[in-house]
Amino acid sequence: MDCKDTLKYKLDKSKEIVSFFLVMLKILCLALSLVLFLPPQLRAQEEGPFATLNFVVLGQGDFLLQRRAIVDGVIAASPFDMAPEEAATDLALAELHLTHLLLPEAATYLGALEPGTLTPEEERRYRTIALALDLLGGPEGLEQAVSRSQGWGQGAALRAAAFARLGNVDALRDLLPRMPAALDGLSPALRVAVLPDLLSGALDAGDWDAASFLAALFDDHAELRDGATYRYLLARAAEERGELLLAFDGYVKAARGRNVDAHRARIALVRLGRRTDTLPLGDAVKLLDQARWAWTGDAVAQEGFELLADYALEAGDRLTALSALDRLLLEIDSPEGAEAVRQRVGNILRDYYAAGEVGQIDLDSFLEGHAVIEARWRFERAFVQGAVPLPRTLLAAGITSAAAREFRNLRELAIAAQELEMFETDPAYLRDLWLGEARALLAGGQADGAVDLLMSVSLETGESDAEAERLLVSALSRAGRTEELAALRARALDARLARSRAEALYDKRKWAAAHDAFMELWARYPNDFAFPDATRLTLAAHEIGAADTLERLAGAFPLLSDMSGWRDIALRLSPEVEPPETLTSEAMRSSMSDADRALDTVLELTGAGAVSDKNDKDLN
Repeated sequence: MDCKDTLKYKLDKSKEIVSFFLVMLKILCLALSLVLFLPPQLRAQEEGPFATLNFVVLGQGDFLLQRRAIVDGVIAASPFDMAPEEAATDLALAELHLTHLLLPEAATYLGALEPGTLTPEEERRYRTIALALDLLGGPEGLEQAVSRSQGWGQGAALRAAAFARLGNVDALRDLLPRMPAALDGLSPALRVAVLPDLLSGALDAGDWDAASFLAALFDDHAELRDGATYRYLLARAAEERGELLLAFDGYVKAARGRNVDAHRARIALVRLGRRTDTLPLGDAVKLLDQARWAWTGDAVAQEGFELLADYALEAGDRLTALSALDRLLLEIDSPEGAEAVRQRVGNILRDYYAAGEVGQIDLDSFLEGHAVIEARWRFERAFVQGAVPLPRTLLAAGITSAAAREFRNLRELAIAAQELEMFETDPAYLRDLWLGEARALLAGGQADGAVDLLMSVSLETGESDAEAERLLVSALSRAGRTEELAALRARALDARLARSRAEALYDKRKWAAAHDAFMELWARYPNDFAFPDATRLTLAAHEIGAADTLERLAGAFPLLSDMSGWRDIALRLSPEVEPPETLTSEAMRSSMSDADRALDTVLELTGAGAVSDKNDKDLN
């Protein structure tokens, strides 16, 4: 190595040494400033359970320069092995980020440490930084944090702000006189974080002196000055003092912002307008309906949704109320709260469909509202079990196809909900939906569809249902499916159903089947076997030549032979007369015509026709 290279090497080495000493000098100056500029009351805490954090000094410096100084100092102190300084570095970086309100980053540095490996002094700093993060954090664990912070003088402002967020006015009231000194011990960023909560808490506590002092501090911070939070809190103070015009103006200005207090101002503005009768109910609903999209995700948003639902219900706007409660369900966290909202939804749904059924809502609006409700609430128990008035209303209005479709839709939704184990439905309710669909199909002339529905569901359930069998008899008769009607042996036949089946077969001139059906009615329900039944059985017996039946009828119903117009028929039906098969077609038609006229006469005289017509209507 020549002389020139040697000289260059020595110069480079000298530069490194000078650079090292400059960095160390910078760190030493920073450390001295952290101690010398601490308020006396904070330096007195150094030996207590809480470490003294350097909020004031760190908050006054440039964040990037301070961060670089910490890292460079560690590298200079241990250029080959940084492990011994790692804990101190992470603590210093956590404190720096906390001071500048970079809370996630501070928590990350703190999370990289294991308290069991720290020195006593490092552990004190660790616990104090963690406590500050908890006091500035969300509601979870906040009560435990304020309990752990008891006696931490430097954190009095953080502690008071936490009490304000918890709504503990009594505890906050005791701390408010200490706020001037406590706020002086914080960095500007931390003061910005706690001032809104402190002012809000002072208003809750009714401490106007503290509120005035805290409000004046807002002007010192560009982030707060003339912001939505500042205007909202001033408007709130004006409202509490009874200065309503000033409060109204403040709420209007604050509502133009984009933070949570801007949304608080919107809600407060509506409440103030309703309380003073200066805002019509309909306008209040419109304002809240528009504002609900401006803020979501917290308790303030939930308050807005609840208020919108209240005012919408008061205005009779059930659909808007349901929409607000739908948004509330998306926001709410607790299962108990969600269940309470669902119960409220159920009450609104029942009221809506009940109002539609009695005509308080016109049919077009009823159907439009139903479509909106179904799109969101179709798998809710309250909808499935509460919407049945709609198809009933449609059926009463003669809109049979739509009624059948709605009955079927509700039944399928109920079955799907059971299969998905969402909720159970009473079998009796499913039966009502099934029968309602069948009645709607029958009323609309879709007898074949009614038959298929009734038979398919009967096969699925395998249970006896007299009402379903009545409908099935009527449907088979109207559909002209006489073979199935003749083969039907209802499992739960009563007198009414047995008569309906027999009359249907008689009307279709299925004489043998009609004869057997009337004989079965007579045998099973002798007390209900009436004169009109006897006349029909007489004609059916004549057609098949059942002389034994005629003899029984003559003995049981002597009135048959006494009635005018029936003598010729009786003679033709007597065993001595030539059998029916040898009669000419002309004689047969004449006989039937005479018989029908005679039966009409009997029904008019006995009033049985009215009863029979009523039975037919009941089946429909």
